[in-house]
Amino acid sequence: MFESITIDRTTFSPALFLAGKGDVLRDFTPSLTTVPDLPASDVALKLVPTKPQREYDWIVLVLDRASLQIRRLVTTDSQGGTSTFVFTRLRENVGLPDKAFAFTIPRGVNVITDGSRSR
Repeated sequence: MFESITIDRTTFSPALFLAGKGDVLRDFTPSLTTVPDLPASDVALKLVPTKPQREYDWIVLVLDRASLQIRRLVTTDSQGGTSTFVFTRLRENVGLPDKAFAFTIPRGVNVITDGSRSR
């Protein structure tokens, strides 16, 4: 049984970046890079975190040159493992209702929080 869990608020995952929680200029050192099979219509941007991260060493974003829409996200970890996410048929600002993201806690589940949010 766990008595205490430490939350590291300096960890910044690629998922948080996609959710708009990052700042490219503050959180990363950006540079242009190349990736295999990069179409001429796209550009690859390597983002090295300014603070070392446990989950990854760097992120590569492949962006459409004209719209800057994300086409691909690649992360590489300290053991050389890579995770690649390819985005197709993206639609922005489609007006999804909040109820599409409602979560109901299943019966019998204990919710543990870090106490930083009020209910």
